[in-house]
Amino acid sequence: MKKLKKPPGKQIAVWLSPDEFERVHADLGRSTCRSLSEYARKRILGRPIRFKWRNQSFDGFVDEIVVLRRTMDDLNARPEWTPDERNRLADLYGEVKAVVNKIVDVCTPT
Repeated sequence: MKKLKKPPGKQIAVWLSPDEFERVHADLGRSTCRSLSEYARKRILGRPIRFKWRNQSFDGFVDEIVVLRRTMDDLNARPEWTPDERNRLADLYGEVKAVVNKIVDVCTPT
């Protein structure tokens, strides 16, 4: 089995309160840093940190669309639908899909 090499350099240990740790961990989650070590190194040395910004309204919209799609799939799976009702449901699904695609096009940055 291959032995892991210890990285060169010195180590710093920092004690944080639970609130401070939660804040650091939340900031790490929003950043593009791959690890807590990378994030802490950049913070300590004053290097720039890039953050991901997401549109929370759009994320909420996407969550609702997922629920809508599952509901429509469940409705379509019911055996009591007549062929005409199934066709109408498929038409409604297509109309909703077209409207959702228009909204996505408007919300997608170019």
